[in-house]
Amino acid sequence: MKLAANLLLPVARRISRDLSRWLCRRTYVGIVVLVLSVLASSQVLAQEQTESSQQPDLAEIEQMVRNLGADTFAMRQEATRDLIRAGIRAIDPLLVAIDSGEPESQMRAIRVVGSLALDRDPECQRRAQDLLARLSSSENSDVRLLASQSINELGDAMVIRAVTELKSLGALIDSNQYSDGRQTISSYTVTIGPEFRGQPQDFRMLTWLKGQIALTLIGEKIDNSVISHLDTIKGMTSLIIQRGTLDNSALKTIAEFDDLTTLYFYYVGIDDQGMEDLVKMTKLTELRLFGTRVTEKRANEAQTEMTTTNVDRRNGAFLGIYFNDTDGPCVVNNIVQGSSAEKSGFQQDDQVLKFADIKIETGSQFLLEVAKFSPGDKVKAMVKRGEEEVTLELELGRFPDIEEFVDQ
Repeated sequence: MKLAANLLLPVARRISRDLSRWLCRRTYVGIVVLVLSVLASSQVLAQEQTESSQQPDLAEIEQMVRNLGADTFAMRQEATRDLIRAGIRAIDPLLVAIDSGEPESQMRAIRVVGSLALDRDPECQRRAQDLLARLSSSENSDVRLLASQSINELGDAMVIRAVTELKSLGALIDSNQYSDGRQTISSYTVTIGPEFRGQPQDFRMLTWLKGQIALTLIGEKIDNSVISHLDTIKGMTSLIIQRGTLDNSALKTIAEFDDLTTLYFYYVGIDDQGMEDLVKMTKLTELRLFGTRVTEKRANEAQTEMTTTNVDRRNGAFLGIYFNDTDGPCVVNNIVQGSSAEKSGFQQDDQVLKFADIKIETGSQFLLEVAKFSPGDKVKAMVKRGEEEVTLELELGRFPDIEEFVDQ
């Protein structure tokens, strides 16, 4: 045993010495790594502090804006890059270059605004996108074109922002996609009613939607200022305005909506003079004038002038019954809840025999007779109910707003 211990002792000492050296090396390496990490972190922090301290002040940003129109390409490029890095603080000074009228400065300034519209800072995004929307309605045709091009290039980012913002303000928006065999097309059905909490300038966001747009505007807030913000919308194929407070001057703007095929006015104060602009809309297939001040005579003249447009003019009374056959007897198959028809006692399967002492032969004739009356007029109707003839007294109402139809 003693011999074995004497033989093992040198081996144990060697193992102990090697282990100690290995541990020392590991400890040294660990210390070195820790020191290097601390130094690296210090350098990153110092770099961030330096970059923060090197952020340009207002005077430097204004000089960058002036350099957008510099003589050399290199200076113009450097100014463009520096302004993008300056972020939200560059937005207001950029307006100086945009208002200057100098094409190179305008182009580069709007390009910078377009880049800032995708900045990581949400507030910078919002400010830049709002500015682009405002510029897309500019009286300067060059600025308007450049801003619209930037909005197109931003694509989906602007669409998502527009839908989100408008919905948060109370707009109703449904979107769909379909293919025409060559490309996928987006379509939007937008309803903005009395509960909308936005301002007239918020309607500019409709410009950001790309595709076909069917727009319904409801309520007294819809005035000339709202219409003035719609003139840059592309792809608006349908426009319905109910109870708006706009007048004839707004029709000059509406007449320039190139893509409109359907235009409905319900209880809007336009008159015969305003028709001079509407008859110029050669793409319209449907023009509805319900409860306006347009006379029957002028509507008939418009129908003659607008050979490819169906001009439907009525005084605006609404009874509230539906029937299937316009060429045969007028037999009720549905009644609108809360309408004059329901209140006066119309029932399903009633056949209308007389309306306001006029004998009714067909459904289409019945529509023409109702169209002669205005909301609030009181008339009598005679219906055949089974084998019995019943006389009903009713007070005519107005056409419901679109959202009222949705609930029914």
